[in-house]
Amino acid sequence: MLGLGAGGIATGYWAVGGIAIGVYALGGLGIGAHTLQNDPHMLRIFNALFGRGSS
Repeated sequence: MLGLGAGGIATGYWAVGGIAIGVYALGGLGIGAHTLQNDPHMLRIFNALFGRGSS
């Protein structure tokens, strides 16, 4: 398993993509312990990690 996955189908601890599978998953279909559906603060986490500032 990769630490970070990004792309159309992404897998990893941190996964960002159209179909994302991981502990932290952000995508059109996110499957994981923390997704936008069950963790409303997740976008702040991703914004801080990828340098877009805080929300």
